[in-house]
Amino acid sequence: MINGLSGRPGAGKTYEAVITHIFPALKQGRKIITNIPLNVDWFSSVLGDHVRDLMVLVEGGFHNYGEKRYFSKAEDFLKYDTWRNEAGQGVYFFVDEAHLAMPQGSTDKALKEYLSMHRHYGHDIMLLTQNFRKVDRDVKDMVQNCYYCTKLSFLGRDEKYIVKVADGVSRNIITTHERTYEEKYFAAYKSHTKSSGSVKEAATADVQKWYQRWTTKGAIICFALSLLIVIANLSKDRPDHQAEAIAKLESLKNPQQTSPGESQQPASNQTLTSHSLPQQPAKPADKSQGQHPFNGVDLHIAGHYQDYDRRGNFKKILFFSVSRNGQVLSEITNADLALAGYAVEVMADCIARISYGDTFQRWIMCDSPTVSVQTALSSE
Repeated sequence: MINGLSGRPGAGKTYEAVITHIFPALKQGRKIITNIPLNVDWFSSVLGDHVRDLMVLVEGGFHNYGEKRYFSKAEDFLKYDTWRNEAGQGVYFFVDEAHLAMPQGSTDKALKEYLSMHRHYGHDIMLLTQNFRKVDRDVKDMVQNCYYCTKLSFLGRDEKYIVKVADGVSRNIITTHERTYEEKYFAAYKSHTKSSGSVKEAATADVQKWYQRWTTKGAIICFALSLLIVIANLSKDRPDHQAEAIAKLESLKNPQQTSPGESQQPASNQTLTSHSLPQQPAKPADKSQGQHPFNGVDLHIAGHYQDYDRRGNFKKILFFSVSRNGQVLSEITNADLALAGYAVEVMADCIARISYGDTFQRWIMCDSPTVSVQTALSSE
């Protein structure tokens, strides 16, 4: 299989190839042929001395500008056509700066023919390049999976990079991984081929960390405040309106009793004179027949709805049927009665008391409209 690994200089291509592909291949006992300047001693100390026989480092010729490099001919691959490991796997080739060995428009014809037949030899090939637009089109079309590396220095995170796996060299991304540069692997290879020692690159300047930006801090503060508001609303004690309505209804059913502090005098101690007569209590005025806007029609509770509003306040809505002579004329709510000037007291789901000033008062319940027929009886 031919795979690709692409990214800008310093994006982590070599790191990704060494740690994610070369290291596991050596653990499987596969032979590695590469022009990447690997540190054989480091691999030997980690995996054992047997990996020395599995690693073949060739001269990349990266700085021989204009000349032919290794991996630019089919013979560079075919010389290893007979090697197999215990699992029957062939050699794994890692071609760094593949655009130098297989440039656009001038790649050897025999090499392209070999690449099209490489699976017959059990070979696997990984092509590393800055951009596959520099690689020959026929070679590029044979790439199965392509790994795009992007360093997160633009976010101020020089220690991180992103790997996007695509189908071929297209930008049809299949999956994305975020990885960290681990210093313990830096000794496994040499990135700067024209330097005898390690090189410390310039750090990204004038780029804040993601957690240092004011937008991130503001989002965290807003989230914390929203969470506190939600917790406060959930922990707030809500009044039990249903219990209050039941208590009112019970007080209406029971007659008023004398307070314990008041004492009643026995009848034997009361003296009545012959000329004094017991006074009759004044009969309360009947307010059920007073004048009001809905005079001449009957009201019946047809249903109710209750819920909590956004502020956590309990609300209850009663639906009334307006009827005359057993026929329902319309439906209104307690809000409509309030707009007409009525005072509506909701006692329970099916009990309400409405009043209109001092002239009208009536109890409304969940009953059905009825036809009332009045007949005059003739006296004999």
